[in-house]
Amino acid sequence: MRFSTLTASFITLLAGSAMADWKFEVWPTTDCSGTGTVIFSSSVPYKGNFNTRQGSFKIFALPASQHISFYTGSNQSGDISRYGSDLVGGPCVRNAPLSYGVYNN
Repeated sequence: MRFSTLTASFITLLAGSAMADWKFEVWPTTDCSGTGTVIFSSSVPYKGNFNTRQGSFKIFALPASQHISFYTGSNQSGDISRYGSDLVGGPCVRNAPLSYGVYNN
């Protein structure tokens, strides 16, 4: 049985939509060691709170048209640290956020 080009395109579209456009991991430690929490989605804007203050993070995927903001307070309050796609695949970054948001630039 041969798949049509339309069927193959539809399957590719479905597979692509299941993948996250952005992904990062946070750790309670300041050196990205131990058990972290991975957060990912394709939705933007996307906001959330952490159960406890985090100590570090790494960004694994983030389009150039988006950025991640980490906040010192819950519910996107307090001081803001903004990070872009230049950190994708980069080093462990020390930060102590209680909440985050992923936004378009």
